[in-house]
Amino acid sequence: MLQQNDHRYDCITQTLLVMISLSCFVCNSLVAFKAVCVYPDIEFKQGDKRHVVEVEVLFDGIREMREAFTVNLKPDENMVAETQVTKAIVYIEESNSMADVTFPSLPNVMSLLHYNDVARKADNLYPPAGYPVICVTACDPKYPDYDKTGSICVSERINNTLTRYRWLISAPAGPNGVTSPMKEVDFETFFTSAKMITLDSVYFQAGSRVRCTARAVNSNGEEGLELSSPIVTISQEEGMCLPRKMGTVGAEPFSAKLHYTGTDDLKHHNLIKVTITMPHID
Repeated sequence: MLQQNDHRYDCITQTLLVMISLSCFVCNSLVAFKAVCVYPDIEFKQGDKRHVVEVEVLFDGIREMREAFTVNLKPDENMVAETQVTKAIVYIEESNSMADVTFPSLPNVMSLLHYNDVARKADNLYPPAGYPVICVTACDPKYPDYDKTGSICVSERINNTLTRYRWLISAPAGPNGVTSPMKEVDFETFFTSAKMITLDSVYFQAGSRVRCTARAVNSNGEEGLELSSPIVTISQEEGMCLPRKMGTVGAEPFSAKLHYTGTDDLKHHNLIKVTITMPHID
């Protein structure tokens, strides 16, 4: 329950009529306020110096950094006095804000091949092609500065196993060095996901740029702010199945098909059949 105090400093021998209203600039609507947005006019009768208007704010259950609303006073309708302060901003701080659940440092993208040797920072800039990449947060024991960030993660009760991930990729740069904008990976297959700690190599190729975002979650399941990693470029010189010509996928032309055998196949039921056709010379 909040109280708005309206004071009168002019001659108190005459009657004043002032209108008070509320407006919220965080919510999409004014549903957070129990009372109507425009209150009945405040009448300062002869001898009145102060009026108190109560505003009841309802908890909406949404965790935010903070909420705010304004209290607006319209001029005296009787034109007796001048309204000196016409607007007041009221901030309501979240007792357990999203900022309390934030990784102490930016995540890193590196090849899953080097996950157990994250100190190889030079290789992290260009993960080898053909291998999945992994998003290493500051609360991961494999993080290079975990000796500094680990204690912060414990004090903030961040549960790294609950971290929410997103991945963004872009096509390789053109011959003139112009890069494409980063776009979120929003499609999945039956064997890959774009919302996990790792991103399969089917989503990118040599020369692609990759970035991950990580949202911290504490032990109570409360989500915090999202942090983005620096952009890394997939190596064009190291990896598996490097293309003979840059800008193409695969080392040799081939076609691959996946087929679900289902329950009708007597020998290999409920399995995935992979058929690869490659040109050859006998």
